[in-house]
Amino acid sequence: MEFRNIVKSGNTSYVVSLPRRWVLKNGLEKGSVVSIIENGDSSLTINPGVREGEKPARKHFINLDDMTPETLRRQIVSCYINRISILTISGKNIHQHLGMIKEALEELIAFEIMEVGNDRIVIRDCLDIKEMKADEIIRKMDLNIREMFSVVLEIMDGKQKEISGYDSLKSMDRNLNRLNFLCEKIAREALESPALANSLGLSPIQSVIVMNTSSTLENIGDNLKNLAGHLLQRVSGEEKIFIRKQFFLCFENYKKAMEAYFKVDKDSANSVSDEKHLLRERNSEFLEKNNKLSVPAVRILERIQMIESMIGVLMRTIIDIA
Repeated sequence: MEFRNIVKSGNTSYVVSLPRRWVLKNGLEKGSVVSIIENGDSSLTINPGVREGEKPARKHFINLDDMTPETLRRQIVSCYINRISILTISGKNIHQHLGMIKEALEELIAFEIMEVGNDRIVIRDCLDIKEMKADEIIRKMDLNIREMFSVVLEIMDGKQKEISGYDSLKSMDRNLNRLNFLCEKIAREALESPALANSLGLSPIQSVIVMNTSSTLENIGDNLKNLAGHLLQRVSGEEKIFIRKQFFLCFENYKKAMEAYFKVDKDSANSVSDEKHLLRERNSEFLEKNNKLSVPAVRILERIQMIESMIGVLMRTIIDIA
């Protein structure tokens, strides 16, 4: 932190000099434009080269030569959530990677290919983030997860074939990924831009809660999908009965958890957390008494415990809010 003196300039203005290192780092010089935002907490935010209402174009370049497909995918996702406006991907035989790049972009809302050349692909961020509502996105994720729970129950009850149900869950899980990346993008932008945070109605702590909540919900979705994958394998009748009961109770606890989350109800959050511990204890007792359980049954019960742990994380968020 630096301290600088205020100098009066004329009859109506006051002047504070800018740190030389900051000016050089941002490529500014005499006559350059900076924007000044007056925050609600008596502080000011100064941004380089941005007029009011404008968003600076943040550019990034990736050379995919000698890069694995998974590394490239991670790089693209990182650019998306870190507010890169224009991403240029270059390299040899780039057309061979076009399909994989398009597949990665399917999980990134409004991150669109604008140009495909002989040796490069240009991607632009077309999202108007000011129109996004984090709370609505969290609610969409919640509805998606409830549907995933219902599909798993239908598979357990024989109302839906395992393979078709599993394919449906994979599709819903991909949608959760898209919404999770979008939430993280919104929260990061809100943390870096007080003006945007104010327009979105997000305080710094609320932005962090949005990121943690969306990540936790996405984790629950992953476990539901993987749990259904284990249902493709054979389990005994006794195992099925116990698993179905535990899973149903887990679903009920999840619904109570999200109701507590949206209402910011600490008493209900504590009740859900207590129920989570009871479910985990029943799981542990069953595993101890039945040491010859099939591998798929053990894996399914482990997934249920993981989901309950994620429910506990959500409730911890509510309980710890001041």
